[in-house]
Amino acid sequence: MRKSTKLVLVLGVLVGLSAAVLPSSSFASTTVTTQTNNVSLTLDKVLALTVVGGTSPSSNATYNNGTGTYTGTLDAAATDARFGETTFRVTCNYLTGADANDACPNGWTVTAEAANKATISGTDYATMEPSNNSNPAKIYSKETTLSSSHATWLMKVAGVSNALNRGTTATYATNYNNLYLVPAKEHPTAVATGNTFQTVNSVGNTYVGEQDFKVTYGISTGGATPADTYTGEITYTLSINPAS
Repeated sequence: MRKSTKLVLVLGVLVGLSAAVLPSSSFASTTVTTQTNNVSLTLDKVLALTVVGGTSPSSNATYNNGTGTYTGTLDAAATDARFGETTFRVTCNYLTGADANDACPNGWTVTAEAANKATISGTDYATMEPSNNSNPAKIYSKETTLSSSHATWLMKVAGVSNALNRGTTATYATNYNNLYLVPAKEHPTAVATGNTFQTVNSVGNTYVGEQDFKVTYGISTGGATPADTYTGEITYTLSINPAS
């Protein structure tokens, strides 16, 4: 074992010395050919609004991800400022589209609109509808504060840092920095806005990735609301802002 090791080392030295004294003209010319592979990948254009998940911080409700539904029970004259919280994700990943108004660097806006409304003194309010058809009562998104003395349902919006930890969203209207009225049917209201292409380290049109925002729902039942199951539904719509 030791001998074999020694011979290998000596042979290596001898071969090295022999190669060193050969004239350069002794090397034969070699022809080398190359081949190139091109790898091309096309990413699809995506404009999407998806639900990341929902939770009930107060534990008064459970969330069904399949239906996007919060189900819970509250007593009379109760309030819950965090009955449910849903996180939404906006994806807009292309620089140019069919026209100037179809480009993600224009920024995006999400509007909210309730499925139902009721008119009081000429003003429309979003409503939570009773399941019992004999019950004429509704819960109106009319009062802007939660209180044991009245029934209402409200929402607020907050930006969430994305996976790249940059380009957080911002609430569109100052009102939604706190619990505020749910937009009534036929009154879609901008509640969140952002831009997935920004200037990062002085480089414009840098894609910052998906952007998230969180919607929190607050409910108060009031003391004069009859026992029943009341359901409110809100539709969120994502659109690209028009070119400036």
